[in-house]
Amino acid sequence: MLTFLLSIMLAGLPPDTGARPDHAKPGDGEDTVITFVFENDLFSNSDRQYTNGLRFESMGSAHEPFEFISTAAEIFPFAGNWANAQYRRGWSLSHLIFTASDISLENPPEDDHPYAGYLAASLFSTAITEDSENTLSLEIGLVGPSAQGEFVQRHWHNDVLNDAVDPAGWATQLHDELVFAVAVQRLRRRDWLSSDRWNADAYTHAGATLGTLRTDLSGGVFARWSLAAPPAGVAAPPRIRPAVSASSFATRIDGWNAYVFGGLAGNWVGRDIFLDGNTFRASRSVDKHDMVWSAQAGVAVQWRFVRITYTHIVRSDQFATQREQHRFGSFSVSFVR
Repeated sequence: MLTFLLSIMLAGLPPDTGARPDHAKPGDGEDTVITFVFENDLFSNSDRQYTNGLRFESMGSAHEPFEFISTAAEIFPFAGNWANAQYRRGWSLSHLIFTASDISLENPPEDDHPYAGYLAASLFSTAITEDSENTLSLEIGLVGPSAQGEFVQRHWHNDVLNDAVDPAGWATQLHDELVFAVAVQRLRRRDWLSSDRWNADAYTHAGATLGTLRTDLSGGVFARWSLAAPPAGVAAPPRIRPAVSASSFATRIDGWNAYVFGGLAGNWVGRDIFLDGNTFRASRSVDKHDMVWSAQAGVAVQWRFVRITYTHIVRSDQFATQREQHRFGSFSVSFVR
């Protein structure tokens, strides 16, 4: 709880405006960043709960925010009016799959994680400085059979994994429902160590989400160790939201660079449709925990305009009858063009 509250308070502080070497500046902002994220618990040799996620995201060049999102952002303590900030806009498409612990059961226990597929599109505007990134996003999605979670999982098991286990519990999945979520995220970076051989920085996250998809508060503290001068921007590995500190920002570099990162995060969850069930219809649900903690660690390698990252995530139990702690991996590729 102390880490959770401390990270929220620190993220609300003004960004560090001290002088910085040229390598830490966000650049001219003319590049578009294309990112593909693949998340799966295959990386931890399991197949349950949040079992698969795909996200394609495009972040446009600077000074092109969505006007209606930027206007709404002025209502919140969002990005301020910093003269040196880059204002970018973007969009994404996502597909997520959730299942019970044993996918071979046609009728899994009612106290296990409900089956659900989720297909979503989102728009976002981001304000980026040398030491901060603030994002406001609007996501609209479809939960239920029409999201084709069963189709994707069956073909993944049959055609990709050549798995003899057939996902059998999809008849119990959540019903079709159109959902939405509005989310704000504040990231702040602070230098920690700088030398000819090693560089390290730390950053904090504070965020909030409101909607029929999910309602929560989040906070986190993270650190990064780099072999060379750290790339520009906040060191937030690309993840599929509602992950803490998800960011797809990247800039071109000369040559190559690599860094490792890790951190802790906490979420207070008021609503999660994948655990609480459908909003307006009776469906399967579980008794969720209000507080959820996660730890993540990973590595990133960038060569010129291509960045590849892998993040391994360990998350505390999300509901009272959860049988095993959940672990999964997140792999991303970003292109700066």
